[in-house]
Amino acid sequence: MGRFLHSRWILALSALLLSVFHVSNAMSDTLCLYSATDNDDEATDSACPHIDTTSGFYLSWVGTIDRFEQKPALIQLEGEYKANRFFPSNTVLTFAPMPAANDTKVKSGNAEHQDTPEGQNHNLLSRMDWSLFSPEGRVRLQEKNGILSLTCHSGKEHAGVALIAPFGSFPQTTNSSLIISGRADGRFKLGFADKTNFVADDAKTFPVHSEKQSKTDDQSDFDLFELPSSEKNSSKIIIECPEEAAHFDIAAITIKTATSENSIATWVWHKQNWLHSPAGLLDWAQQYHINKLYVQVDIQDNVIVDEEQLVEFLGEAHKRSIDIYAVEGDADMIVGKGQDLAFQRTQSLAAFQKRLPENAKLAGLQFDIEPYTVPKYSGDPSRMWVNWAATLIKMHEIWGGPIDVIIPYWIQNSSAGKNALESIKDLGSFTVMIYRTKETEINTISARWLMWGEKFNTKISVALENGPVNGPAKLYFTPAKETNKQNYGSVFLVLARTANGGDKTVYQLGHIEQPDAAKISFLKRTEDLSGVVLRLSPYFKAFSSFNGLAIHGLL
Repeated sequence: MGRFLHSRWILALSALLLSVFHVSNAMSDTLCLYSATDNDDEATDSACPHIDTTSGFYLSWVGTIDRFEQKPALIQLEGEYKANRFFPSNTVLTFAPMPAANDTKVKSGNAEHQDTPEGQNHNLLSRMDWSLFSPEGRVRLQEKNGILSLTCHSGKEHAGVALIAPFGSFPQTTNSSLIISGRADGRFKLGFADKTNFVADDAKTFPVHSEKQSKTDDQSDFDLFELPSSEKNSSKIIIECPEEAAHFDIAAITIKTATSENSIATWVWHKQNWLHSPAGLLDWAQQYHINKLYVQVDIQDNVIVDEEQLVEFLGEAHKRSIDIYAVEGDADMIVGKGQDLAFQRTQSLAAFQKRLPENAKLAGLQFDIEPYTVPKYSGDPSRMWVNWAATLIKMHEIWGGPIDVIIPYWIQNSSAGKNALESIKDLGSFTVMIYRTKETEINTISARWLMWGEKFNTKISVALENGPVNGPAKLYFTPAKETNKQNYGSVFLVLARTANGGDKTVYQLGHIEQPDAAKISFLKRTEDLSGVVLRLSPYFKAFSSFNGLAIHGLL
């Protein structure tokens, strides 16, 4: 969460609200906004609760509103994000009863309310293209109510349908299989293929159940057929007709994986979170099924600041099976003094790692270097990508082991970006910033990267955004369920009634609305995010290259 501009303002309430609620203009309430980032403007107000800054929270903005007899059930702050700083300009109060604030839990892969059996992805059939093959022209295909009906007339020639993988190839792994749900009245041969439309002579045939020939849409009436996903470079499923006339209703194709739990990572950008409340941070991570944390380490004059506390934090995380990665990143790291400083910091982290005990070592080092965000570098993209790759190669050498590199999903759109990527493909793993909210786009982009990872035997993490980005925004706050500030997340609001001191109500950030950003970020709409995670994870986990989800903006 970016920094907040300090300002004072008074809201002009609507005539409708003034007519409904009795208001004394002589009385006002104070709004106190706290965030996990210090504010250069040093916002202060005697009515705002004092919170020790070692807790990781700072008073970042103060405003006043006229007092109502009833406390708001919803407070909406309107403003704009610019360079990751929020500039408030207006507030709207809602007094009608509101539902409780949404739970911010990102559900794991074996959570409730899945549309398909546990461990299986939602239906891939609707995303698969198809083509018929039959020299005698004896096959027909029809789609109705989501069921693909294949009709074969009698004949001697090889005939059937090829169902083409959604993104050009099925996952190349041995720990998954495709589950085909359907009903057939003849023996159809099924198998994987790549360039031809032929399957092995000993390929399995779809089960025959003569008692199940009634054509209904009741999927409980369908047979399940498991096709192990172990063949390499499979681009399609072949369903071959028998010589006699037969009919095959295909209802669904799902992916079944051996693992059910998701691997979820997130970023911890504020040192105070692990320094002053390590147990609280780790409790939060476990509660929300997060098993990787990317944290920033404070390094000054080549010395790890608060090293003793950091070692204790790493040891406690190790006991809880939570991996801690140090994350480094700045656009200036690719040239000049910025590059020199990056090398020095990497050397400090490498030395720190060597003196750590085995039960408290960092799980790895991650680099988030985005020089394309700065005009002085993006003016010469070819040179920028060359310097970027050279910097990462050197830091991999200094670290002395695999590193994780954060990359934009579009990096391969230019020849310079593609060349730079291929020059570092063996340095470790990659976290790809997909940063889309439309499920089909996430699926399409991620699948292409996971296939790239399989091609080069490289692990790929799929990164999604849940926090704010630049642009107009509305922040919605609802009364907090708990009074422990460690549960507020990165931002919370306090409504303080100054006239009778001590009467305070804490509001927690529910979600953010940014019309222009909604395609990029889930904007704290964690229920929507959880749904996407539940539906897409089984498919992603079928790829041997999949290294888990990384979600920015959870904290």
